[in-house]
Amino acid sequence: MMRYSFTTLVGVAALLATSHLPARSSTKSAAASPSPAASPSPSASPSSTQDAPLDPPLAAPRAQARVLGANPSFVGQMVHLEVELLRDDRAQAKPAPFFPEIRVRDAIALLSKSAPPPEQRVIEGIPFLVQKRRYLLFAQVPGTITLPAISIELGDTSDHPISVTTQPLTLHADAPRGAGSQVPLIARNVQLHRKLDGNLASLAVGDAFSVTLELTATDTDPVVLPQLSLSDIPGLSRYPAESTTTAHADRGEYQASRTVSATYVAREFGFYHLPRVSVLWLDPSTGQYAHALVPPLSFRARVNPHLGTGCMGGPQSMARWGGALFAGLLLCALGLRSFRRFSARRAARAQVKRTAQETAVFDQLRQAAHAGDDRATLSALYRWLLVAGPRSVTLHGWLAQVSDDALRTTTTQLEQRVTSGTGSGHAADVLAPLDRYRKSHRPAHSAAQRLLLNS
Repeated sequence: MMRYSFTTLVGVAALLATSHLPARSSTKSAAASPSPAASPSPSASPSSTQDAPLDPPLAAPRAQARVLGANPSFVGQMVHLEVELLRDDRAQAKPAPFFPEIRVRDAIALLSKSAPPPEQRVIEGIPFLVQKRRYLLFAQVPGTITLPAISIELGDTSDHPISVTTQPLTLHADAPRGAGSQVPLIARNVQLHRKLDGNLASLAVGDAFSVTLELTATDTDPVVLPQLSLSDIPGLSRYPAESTTTAHADRGEYQASRTVSATYVAREFGFYHLPRVSVLWLDPSTGQYAHALVPPLSFRARVNPHLGTGCMGGPQSMARWGGALFAGLLLCALGLRSFRRFSARRAARAQVKRTAQETAVFDQLRQAAHAGDDRATLSALYRWLLVAGPRSVTLHGWLAQVSDDALRTTTTQLEQRVTSGTGSGHAADVLAPLDRYRKSHRPAHSAAQRLLLNS
């Protein structure tokens, strides 16, 4: 009975406690709610600033173009076409513009990869954001060239693309004078370099070396740089690499370069040379022509003993070596034969023809000389020379071939005395050297001399 009464009391107490919970919860909610006297923050109000009208109103975008550089220019000279896009800087949305590629008749037109930095400009009290791009123009024919209008696409805040268009322009180009049929490169600071990778001083059959040609120029683009080539060289195997070009702009100055390279392997031994390479260019600032060139280079490939039977290369080297050896032997044989014939003829002319007539004439010469008669001695000397000396040879021609100074001196003095008619009694002076010459040129020959004469 008491147990039942205790349980009843606990339930009544729990019921009373539950009946007070809503009042406490509502009190806490009232305390947590803000005061009704607080005013809302101005930032919470709708953006009335955007709806307010601008003074002056937003300006529509515009575009303009101009030619930078020489106008008229030379055919092939780089000229800049600068395009400016002007948009109201107060507009909150400025989508990136699209500058298209253009085609120009009788000219090459390239959109430059580098662009000048944007700038701000105030026109009639309106701040504009100016974005610039440049086109590179190269006239290909002389005359007036029309540059078309350029349409630049851009989007507005509603994502509806719109476009602005520049005005068309004209470019005048002149042909460079004095160039002839060879078209020069119109640029500045043109340089041509050749680089060798390998030791040509010790080049042997089977060795390889690399050649690189690099052409650099200022104020131009690789599209108008002349083509470079490394030609084939007989006896060398050529393995060309792909040609490369580079272009960059540094503070508005354009640099262009073209590079070609090839690897050569010596197949045959022998002498080779790399040809001369030249590029004609014209400086538009001075109007002066110049040549950028690399001179020819000669070298040789030696026999490579490490290759065994192929030390001299392939069949061409063997044929060339055999032909050179045969030609050398043939020249030696012809030279020896000619030398023998020349020696035989010289030996034959040098001999005194000992005949009865020669002996009689020489006796008359000796008698006149001993008598001291200069005129008779000179006359006998002429007759002896006709009989014993070489044919069709004058006295002075014969003396020029004589190696005896005493004979030349005494004979010349004898002739001078007869010509001038002065002096006498010294004719015998010519006998000793003349007799010595006669004895040294006997007709009898040695075995070697007979062999030369009979060959």
